[in-house]
Amino acid sequence: MASIRATTILNITHLDFVLSELERLDFSEAKWEKFGLKCGLYKGRLETLEADYPKDASKCFRECISRWLRREDGVDEKGEPTLERLADIVEETGDKSTAEKIRIWNEIVTPAKDLEFHQVTQPTGMSTTPAQSSTSLWWIVLPVSILVVVLDPTPIDEYASKLRETYDRTLTRYKDPDINKYPAAGPTAPVDDVPFIPLKLIRLKSYQKKADAEFLHSVNKEILKHDNFEKIEIDSLFKPLPNKQLRFVLITGEPGIGKSTLAKELTLRWVRQTDELLNKNYKIVILILLRLKTYQKAENIEDLLINVEDTNMTEVMLSISKTRGAEVLWILDGFDELPHQPRTNSVSIFLQLIKGDILPKSTVIVTSRHAATEPLLIFLENDSKHFALRGFSPNEILKYASTYFKNGTIVSEFHSYYSGNTVIENMLYNPMNCYIMCKVFTDFIHTKNNKYPITMTGIYNQYVRALLKRHLIDAKVIDINYEMPPYLVQINNFNTSVLSDIWKHFRYLSKVAFNGVTKPKYIFGKELHDIPKLSMMDTVTSFTGFDKDESSSFIHTTLQDYFAAIYLVNNPHLMFNETDMKQNSNLENVLIFYVGLSKLIDKEIGALDMLRTNFFGEYVEDTIYIEINSLMLRCLYENNLIRHNQNYNLDSGYPWVIGNVPLNNFDYFIAGYIVAAHNITLRIKISHLTESAAFKKGLQFQKTSVNGKINIWLHKDAMAEVDLPSDAVIALSLMLELDASLSCEIISKFPLLQELYIIIFYKFDCNSTILEHPLMKLNELKFLFVSIMTYNYNSILKLLKQLVVPGRPLKDLIVLVPMKIINAYKYTEILDLTVQSSLDKLRIYILQAKGLEITFNKKSNSLLVKYFQLFVHHLDLGATHNIQLNSFTSFVYYKVKDEMIYRLEITIYSEPVTSSLNDLISAFMNYTSKMNTNTNLNAADYINYVKKLNGPMYVIVSPADPVSYEAGTTTTKYELYRNLNDFLSYLIIDTLLDNIPLPISVEVHMRLYHIVLFTIIMAFILLLFCSCYSLCFISSPCQLLILSLFSSLLSLLLL
Repeated sequence: MASIRATTILNITHLDFVLSELERLDFSEAKWEKFGLKCGLYKGRLETLEADYPKDASKCFRECISRWLRREDGVDEKGEPTLERLADIVEETGDKSTAEKIRIWNEIVTPAKDLEFHQVTQPTGMSTTPAQSSTSLWWIVLPVSILVVVLDPTPIDEYASKLRETYDRTLTRYKDPDINKYPAAGPTAPVDDVPFIPLKLIRLKSYQKKADAEFLHSVNKEILKHDNFEKIEIDSLFKPLPNKQLRFVLITGEPGIGKSTLAKELTLRWVRQTDELLNKNYKIVILILLRLKTYQKAENIEDLLINVEDTNMTEVMLSISKTRGAEVLWILDGFDELPHQPRTNSVSIFLQLIKGDILPKSTVIVTSRHAATEPLLIFLENDSKHFALRGFSPNEILKYASTYFKNGTIVSEFHSYYSGNTVIENMLYNPMNCYIMCKVFTDFIHTKNNKYPITMTGIYNQYVRALLKRHLIDAKVIDINYEMPPYLVQINNFNTSVLSDIWKHFRYLSKVAFNGVTKPKYIFGKELHDIPKLSMMDTVTSFTGFDKDESSSFIHTTLQDYFAAIYLVNNPHLMFNETDMKQNSNLENVLIFYVGLSKLIDKEIGALDMLRTNFFGEYVEDTIYIEINSLMLRCLYENNLIRHNQNYNLDSGYPWVIGNVPLNNFDYFIAGYIVAAHNITLRIKISHLTESAAFKKGLQFQKTSVNGKINIWLHKDAMAEVDLPSDAVIALSLMLELDASLSCEIISKFPLLQELYIIIFYKFDCNSTILEHPLMKLNELKFLFVSIMTYNYNSILKLLKQLVVPGRPLKDLIVLVPMKIINAYKYTEILDLTVQSSLDKLRIYILQAKGLEITFNKKSNSLLVKYFQLFVHHLDLGATHNIQLNSFTSFVYYKVKDEMIYRLEITIYSEPVTSSLNDLISAFMNYTSKMNTNTNLNAADYINYVKKLNGPMYVIVSPADPVSYEAGTTTTKYELYRNLNDFLSYLIIDTLLDNIPLPISVEVHMRLYHIVLFTIIMAFILLLFCSCYSLCFISSPCQLLILSLFSSLLSLLLL
């Protein structure tokens, strides 16, 4: 073996040599499988060998060695075949003795791990011989030896040094302006490059799982008024946690926002040692690009380590394992680009690393698109941080443009362009979009074209045109004056002598992109060999030797999404479904581009389950809403023809409502744009000033009048500037604790309101008379929901009385009052809200009396009293209350089980003639008194149950939905009825609940209550008397004990 150096790269010609030497050293062939795994052969390969040579360890061993020498599978990742590597592999199989022999015979030096030095003491008076002189030099040898040991770097130090060199060489390449024009990372970038512009980060202070995860989607870019969030700089990313090691950091953001750029920037800061906290806390930073197939196949930590030349990776791994990952930072970039299985499987090496199941002392940073983060949210604990990248501020957009163009005049033109175009302005906070718009703008300047695109599809179409044109100019196929086709989507767009040969390559790229997105896969190799990339792709530079087929990727994943949509437009039979989208969030972008491209080429869109709409109704009777989501919003913006597509019911005339989904400012802009452009009604919630501003810009984008109508629900943080077109807002929700003057001011801005939801905490007189009140000036108001939360009710009740006088437009009134407020209603005035008023329907809901609802419906001439218990049994209207009705409905409970109350709904009908309310209630009470609700009641007997009663009356009984049980709801409460009587006597029909007598059962309960209370008081007085007497007159302990026993016995008898 001496004829071959330890570092000589071995190949298949050395097979016999290696086998002979291992045989001479008695290495066991039975360890062939372990040898194969340690040298880098895949498990599947070894299983094939075992199947080919069953029970023949010798042949399996020979094949194993030959494949190692051929460097198959992952051999290069573990280390190139050398005698030094052979010794390491043998040691990893457990045969340290043979490994040491290989190292000794081949002069492979390993650093000394432990050195011992012995002091030899010279006896006094003895002469020093030469031999003794040599030992007496220990005091010279010792410091030199120690110096050597101290200065000799550890495996971790060596690895870190070489890793820095590798990063410096590979990461700076993508910043070369001749290779890559889009935003690069860091102040370390070359002077002539487009530098990294610091991005805004939002940090979660106290994580609340789903609620805050959704908030991160919609939080505004400039102003945060949410207690759980704070803006931070990148320098604060590694700020220590109090009394905790930082274990997990999640960084989320939309495509193109700068997640990968930030990952590279952090790595370069470690390389250049420009971040104090980063370099202080971490000896090693391992950047893992999860888009690479090599990492996607990783099964253990060793597979994630970046191999560097001339480094014993086994020792590095052992050192990391020994410290349980301390001082190691893992950056997993692109979690959303992993296939579904490693993203969601709990035994995935990535999730184990993130959870801390392995290397618990390491810190793990994960970057991901929002939609793919659900499996990670449960790992965010008090040793974690969650950040959202929010992109550029307006000043940073201008700074980026100045750096890109390096021409003050062009920068000024660009600023005028986007500041006058709200669509583009709302896109530019995204760094990738900012780069693309700079690129597109440059092309438009050269061609003197002023028809700027406004949709994402239009922008990417122009971007692809510019990239392809630059590619053809560089290839000297065309000159700068060549007019490119307006669209590059189908074969007929390439029907020119110049472009005809380009189509097959363009189409093939779109096919590769589609196949990649659906897998997902973002790095491509053999499928693109000898295929022109048309300047749409970038060569991937790795930090180690991964599969040589992996060589190219699209400039950005969003560009790959766009090309995938091109392929889908030309092959619509390959359309994915909603389930596919849930498993692969990146398909959402493909769908948006597909919808936009379909409009460009006049292609009709069929029924897509991802865009389906839902119908639902709410408080306003006969009002149906069509629910749409953020995806539908964006698709509508890309292709407004969807509105007329019968598959989605958007042209049905019903108002639209945006579902309870997170929206960003761009979504609000789109919502405003759609309302302005189409004759629709849209209900939308606005929580922040920036959302309100974006929505308003959308309304004003076309600089014409607003065609649609707005139903707006305002959050308190959006109240400062409610400046929307007064003639467009027809519904308003102010369900907030507002100052009365502010509420009145906002209502006054919208005189055409048809619906109003308001909660009143204070006086609501608006400093005016009732007739001058803003509510009285709403001549279109048909629906009013009012929640009364104040004892200052006088003006409110007087106002309601005027709002329902005959001739007023109000038809539907809902009043919600807490139980504690009801105590205040002790007036005898009559508010007739039935026959003599304008109302068609009145509903009253009582808070803290769960389940109590009283509804009068003039159209059906019916009254409903809904409560757990037989509330109606305690109604005694007297002979004067002869309101004529067609029906009366209430409930009776028959079982309490599993914390639920099971009920029967009982309706007394009077047809064809009406009956008085007294008669209907009497019939109800007579019928229910004969029902045994405690035993022998079977609800199934009352399905479709109808029974004739006396006169024109009959009863219909049916099982009602069970409701949740609360202690006390099935017992009589006199105070409840008395308070409700005072409130309802004022607000309901005439004196409907006036002067109810106490039921006998309640009187008995109250007498018992008084007796018990009296007895307790007397017992307490007796005990107090005995205690005082004993203190004053009794000195004997025996007497005191007797008196105490006597008083206790007497008290018990009283109780």
